[in-house]
Amino acid sequence: MRLPVDGAPATVIRRATVADAPEIARMHVQSWRETYADAVPAAVLAGLDLEARVERWEGILAREGSTTHVATAADAVVGFANAGPGRDADAPVAREPRASTCSAHTTANG
Repeated sequence: MRLPVDGAPATVIRRATVADAPEIARMHVQSWRETYADAVPAAVLAGLDLEARVERWEGILAREGSTTHVATAADAVVGFANAGPGRDADAPVAREPRASTCSAHTTANG
């Protein structure tokens, strides 16, 4: 799916693959540093381990039943959303969102 935004490259939303793990991890760490800069100690944010996050996302993307989509603009990951099987036996739906984020510079673009 392509979503045009005034003056910005078209955003493409597609299913993520294990090959996307490094870009998703980069985006995940970047978004934490942007979003929580005023709420989390700088040392904690500086200590976020990109390589560990890459490994974690490789596992998530390879896991049966996990669904992740990425939003890309100009071939860079600018956001992602992940869902998996519901964790509660009495959940109203079989799947639930697990994580979603987008980079700060894209949040005002729709």
